[in-house]
Amino acid sequence: KNANDMEDLGQAVNKAEKSITRSKDHAGQLLIDIDTLKNDISATELQMQELLDLRNQDVADFRQAVKDDTDAIALLEQAIAALTRFYSKNNEELSLVSKKQAPEYTVDQDKAPETTWYGSKYGGRKKETTGIVAIVEMIKEDVEKEIKKAKEDDADAQAQYEKE
Repeated sequence: KNANDMEDLGQAVNKAEKSITRSKDHAGQLLIDIDTLKNDISATELQMQELLDLRNQDVADFRQAVKDDTDAIALLEQAIAALTRFYSKNNEELSLVSKKQAPEYTVDQDKAPETTWYGSKYGGRKKETTGIVAIVEMIKEDVEKEIKKAKEDDADAQAQYEKE
C-alpha cells in the first residue's frame, strides 16, 4: 500500500509541477499582455491629446474669425451710415441702378465730349456711386451669413470631436 501511495503522491507532485509551469507560462503571457495594453493606453492618450490640441486650435480660430467678422460688420455699418449721411446731405439718390444716360455724340462717335475739371462745381460721378450703399449692405449680409455658417460648422466639429 505504501508503494501505491508513493506512486499517487509522485503523480500528484508531477501534476502540481505541470500546473505550476502552466501558471508561470500564463503569468508570463499576462505580463506581456499588460505591457502591450500599457503601450496601447499611452498611444491612445497621446492621440487624445493631439485631438484635443487640434480642437482647441480650431475653437481659437473660430472665435477669432467670428470676432473679425463681427468687427467687419461694425465697420460696414459705419460705412453705410457715413455714405447715407453723405448722399442725404448732397441730395443724392441711394438707388443701386444709375439713372444716368449714356452721353450723346453729336459730331464724331469715336470722340468723347469735352469736360471741364475746373472750379468747385465738379462733384465727381455722383450717379454712378449711389449704389455703393446697397453693395456695402450686401457685403454686410454676406458676412452675417458667414458667421452663422461658421457657428453651425463649429457645432458640427464639436459634436464630431465628442463622438471620437
